[in-house]
Amino acid sequence: MLTVGDGVRYDGEVPGKFFPGIDLPQGVMMRTIVSALSFLVGLGVGLIGGAALLAYAYQAAGLYPPDDATIKFIARERGWLRDDV
Repeated sequence: MLTVGDGVRYDGEVPGKFFPGIDLPQGVMMRTIVSALSFLVGLGVGLIGGAALLAYAYQAAGLYPPDDATIKFIARERGWLRDDV
């Protein structure tokens, strides 16, 4: 017959602790893990959002690199590229 105390040992140490020798109150480890995960998610969203905003700003300002058709057009206008090529 099992009782409540069978198989459960609590002497101040939490089994499977990440930091042995450091006493952490109950719930601190879960809060630390959730905080780290939310930081990583926020970092990812911030990097992707920042890159998209930067790309939009470059495009809106006309600073994006020209494509091949634009380069060929400018070269023909300046006489650097022959029409038969």
